[in-house]
Amino acid sequence: MTLLYVGGKTNLIPFYRELVEEHAGTFMHHDGGLEKNTQDLQQSLSKADVVVFPSSCISHDAYWKIKRICNKQNKPYQYLKSSGLYSLSSALNKIMSTIERSETTGTCVNS
Repeated sequence: MTLLYVGGKTNLIPFYRELVEEHAGTFMHHDGGLEKNTQDLQQSLSKADVVVFPSSCISHDAYWKIKRICNKQNKPYQYLKSSGLYSLSSALNKIMSTIERSETTGTCVNS
């Protein structure tokens, strides 16, 4: 599973990466339009299997772009209430549980 984390706090990025990798995932990050161009976001979204983002740490443009592209591509995404590690950990547990259920039932994973 390749997880794209959009936004968040710069000083927590290494910890986000560690959490994702502990769940057997590959971590990608985009700053959500704060410093990088949101046009780069579309390329990152296309490489991800699932997207998570705390809405408080991304631009409005990035927020709407994530939702639009993920819905169009039927790609699961998870809104986080905060940029803290607990929010990401909870989201990862939910995502992994959904993936495990889909593998045993053969259904598609959707958020």
